[in-house]
Amino acid sequence: MEELVYPALLRPRLATSWTKPAVADEAGQRTFGEVAERAWQIVAGLHRVDPSSDETRFAVISDNRSTYFDLWQAAGWGGGIICPINTRLSSDESAFVLRDCDPHVVFVDRAHAELVRHIRGDGWVGRLVVGLDGVDGADIELAEFVEEGADPQPPQDPRPEDPVILMYTGGTSGRPKAVLHTQQGLCLALHRTHALTRVAEPDTRFYQTSPMFHIMATAATLAAPAGGAFVVLRRSFDIAQMIKDIATYELTHVAMVPTMFTMLLEHHDFDPDSLASLRYVIYGGAPVPSAVLGRLLEVLPRVEFVQSYGMTEACGGLTGLSGEDHRRGRALDSVGRSLLGVELQIQDEDGRVLPPGSIGEVCTRCGSIMEGYRGDSARTTQALRGDWYHTGDLGSIDADGYLRITDRVDDMIITGGENVYSSEVEAALAQHPDVVQSAVVGAPDSMWGQRVHAFVVFRGAWVEESDLKEFLRSRIAGYKVPKTFTFSTDPLPLSGTGKVQKHQLRSNLDH
Repeated sequence: MEELVYPALLRPRLATSWTKPAVADEAGQRTFGEVAERAWQIVAGLHRVDPSSDETRFAVISDNRSTYFDLWQAAGWGGGIICPINTRLSSDESAFVLRDCDPHVVFVDRAHAELVRHIRGDGWVGRLVVGLDGVDGADIELAEFVEEGADPQPPQDPRPEDPVILMYTGGTSGRPKAVLHTQQGLCLALHRTHALTRVAEPDTRFYQTSPMFHIMATAATLAAPAGGAFVVLRRSFDIAQMIKDIATYELTHVAMVPTMFTMLLEHHDFDPDSLASLRYVIYGGAPVPSAVLGRLLEVLPRVEFVQSYGMTEACGGLTGLSGEDHRRGRALDSVGRSLLGVELQIQDEDGRVLPPGSIGEVCTRCGSIMEGYRGDSARTTQALRGDWYHTGDLGSIDADGYLRITDRVDDMIITGGENVYSSEVEAALAQHPDVVQSAVVGAPDSMWGQRVHAFVVFRGAWVEESDLKEFLRSRIAGYKVPKTFTFSTDPLPLSGTGKVQKHQLRSNLDH
């Protein structure tokens, strides 16, 4: 029996948890057995659509829902290659992804049916559009697609080398790239998720906050069920609903991005006592202001905070900053140390390994790194050169193995010959009591080559630019202080995972 395929991870849990609750959403909750049987029915339906292919591709355009959960499970069982599409893309971007993916089936919910009709109107016609919740214009509804009432049978196991996920990146940096993962890579990533987040502990109840089109969704839709966890889904993130759900379902695990932390602390319904069931908060995706993290550790002393750094190309996390690290206040400015089986290096532009403490590009190799960018050999060769995956992140590793992310390679600003890391300026801005959000980018400048420009969102009344500059000069070097600002009380544009879309902000600058 092959172990590095998803069914091998899940079957032991099904043997002991068949009648236990597996997933809940607005429509109610279902057991592990009900989820497994629906996944098998979907696998059978996909095989009927394309019986001759070992690589049936199916796209999903939907908000979070338990039927989306079923589709992830069906992919894991070997039903085909799931292509989860970012619902925040424009219609043109979605059309590009669909044309590039060329799926055999598109599963869509009512909220996004108009998008599919628009794309079809532009000349792209999918082979089959399946509605998830009574979708006008769908070719068929899910109940008919799975031949509801037919006796569900477990499918034949996939092979470790079979592709299972085709996920498009580029939410913060432009044109999406198609990242392809195999069963083996997925399973290695899920094992690391289990080790870091403890989702396989008894009576784990996991709250899915991130959109299910993101690689973070594998923690709740695949890793948690394989660990025997009960998963609660919501169609979109709402801080008040999350607070209520934690108390109602006595949730033990929550995965969050840093922007959610501030929302939680500032919400009028926030009461630490109502979160008494929480054991783990897993976070990542962006730096957390030290004041915010310190406040959370203070008001939730029994909660294990765990940070992970990863990416779509790695099928999830590469490093972990453990609960013990957080309790001891150790390396809290880092993203932790490499997880089991993960090698990390800091390399210069010529591929030379840099010594501890030096800043360079973060490079990694492990068994869960993507097969490549589908249909893009040039980008694949560039990213996987020298037997290492080049992340595009700048960082350093200290003598104890803790990784600190400094910036994206593309986000580093060179002004007057000096390197400025936008994350350092953003961290200084976050210390101002009236700043709720900021993003720092390089803007073209005739004198300096680039100038440091900051987009700043205030809680209420704007701070005078001169006062803000003075505040920053006491914390960072003068050449790092932004020369120009854009002030607002409106939130900055975010990707589906809570990251600021800097490429969009750059396009709004006057050149």
